[in-house]
Amino acid sequence: MPTTGPDGGVAFPDRDSAWLKEGPFVNVENLRQMAPGLNKTQVYALLKEPHFDEGVIGVRVWNYIFDFRTGHGNDFISCQYQVQYDENRLVKAT
Repeated sequence: MPTTGPDGGVAFPDRDSAWLKEGPFVNVENLRQMAPGLNKTQVYALLKEPHFDEGVIGVRVWNYIFDFRTGHGNDFISCQYQVQYDENRLVKAT
């Protein structure tokens, strides 16, 4: 199940626990294709493996760290992104 914070919102794992210490620059077109109903194989094709040790089988949440260019020289920002799956292993929310 998704992890929720004290305010009931989405909670992300501690960034230091990611096996991938620096977020990749995500393909924005792939990110735009994320939608409810996709299966894990489709998500993997778009975003690759999750960046934390959630596992792949039997889990309902995948967490990622992505970098995005700001448009100001070499500056970029890092964002955490979560994919939540339903009981049928289909994306229910991002």
